[in-house]
Amino acid sequence: MRQKLLAVAVLGLLAAGACTDSSTPSGPSAALTVNGNWQTDVSVAGQSARMTWVLTQSGTAVSGPVTVALQNGIVLMNGTLAGTVSGATATSASLTYTLSVVAGGIPTQPACSGQFGGSMTATAGTPATMTGDFSLKSATCTPPSFTSGSLTLTKQ
Repeated sequence: MRQKLLAVAVLGLLAAGACTDSSTPSGPSAALTVNGNWQTDVSVAGQSARMTWVLTQSGTAVSGPVTVALQNGIVLMNGTLAGTVSGATATSASLTYTLSVVAGGIPTQPACSGQFGGSMTATAGTPATMTGDFSLKSATCTPPSFTSGSLTLTKQ
């Protein structure tokens, strides 16, 4: 009887060991997201300023505040970004976005509002970057400070 119990116990241990895989699972790497704080230096009316995007991604939807501020902290613009990520891999992702500025979002022109739109390509790295373009979609400001251009933001 004792030999049968020992044999059953040994077979149980062997079976458990056969079902245990200590190797790292293989499969696709996690897709790159655009979550986080992204920054770039810009020139506004001949002054050096910092543009900051603080993005939150949920699935393919992206949103968050965008600010442009002078080096001394004076805010030139407050806006909100809404966008969609597509084609995300472990090393890159595309972001199509709209940046909306409501009345009061530009302190020096409180009645001004408008929208910019564009597309960016995020690339993994140290640091990660997003490069792309923007263009003015609509504005109540006369005249708009800028209408189109390109950006390269760096993840902080």
